[in-house]
Amino acid sequence: MEIREYLRILRRRAWIPLLLVVVTGISTATFTLASKPTYTATATVLAKSNQTTTQGLSFQEVATSNSLLLRVRKDLKLTDTVDQLSSRLVISAGKSNIYKVAFTDGDADRAVSIANAVAKDSAELYQSLGGGTGNSIVKNLADDHAAFRDQFLTATKALLDFNAEHSDGQIAKDRNLQAQQAQLQLDKDAAQSSYLGFAAAETQARVQEVTQGLNFEAGVVDQAAARPDTLPRLLKVLYAIALALVVGIGLVFGVEYFDNSIRDPDEVEKLIGAPVVAIVPRATERTLRPARGTA
Repeated sequence: MEIREYLRILRRRAWIPLLLVVVTGISTATFTLASKPTYTATATVLAKSNQTTTQGLSFQEVATSNSLLLRVRKDLKLTDTVDQLSSRLVISAGKSNIYKVAFTDGDADRAVSIANAVAKDSAELYQSLGGGTGNSIVKNLADDHAAFRDQFLTATKALLDFNAEHSDGQIAKDRNLQAQQAQLQLDKDAAQSSYLGFAAAETQARVQEVTQGLNFEAGVVDQAAARPDTLPRLLKVLYAIALALVVGIGLVFGVEYFDNSIRDPDEVEKLIGAPVVAIVPRATERTLRPARGTA
């Protein structure tokens, strides 16, 4: 079958795909416009790192991890499951270590709160896992620092009080007082050594944090704002129209395949095995009107 034959078949039954396109387009547009709109809130996160300290750590993986979504779910007291949150969350990478955290929801305020929470928590978790200064170890050691200091001050005060209560002459004559003084001195020296060692380790940890922090940064640089999703609605209508057009063309050729009518002189010759002598045109009111006038 030649191309012009296909075109002839389409022209003869063009009303089928056209009707399907019109009906589908109107019904889909009506249903889409009547449905509840969805909103997408997008927050911006800056996450840069030194490759030597965060090798293999991806911000997208951190932001979409189950632990992160569970934290957001708990903080905002959401009833959605982790899979439901993950299906509406999109993390896209841009230029200069910029990441877009987008969340889609039927409620604009809810979309904004979840997008901001994911951006904030993912930046903190990413920085913490990468060794940044977002979760400072030094801050967590403040209570231990105070405990070592108090222990040293207590031991020092005990030794000073003992020396103030006893003169050098008394201590020199009494072995028990000498042993007691030696014990207090030993406690003071041990407390002093522990305090100085802890302070040195704390200082080293602070220097290391600062050094890593210079090459590692993660934080929210732009809060989320909700915008209605109009493009998906238009795409739904276009997809429905395209599908209706394809189905309509398929119906045209399907009807043609099962149609046993004879419309071509060649088909008649093949059927009866004799040449066609003449063709009688279909008579209509317009073609018959001149003939009536002549008569």
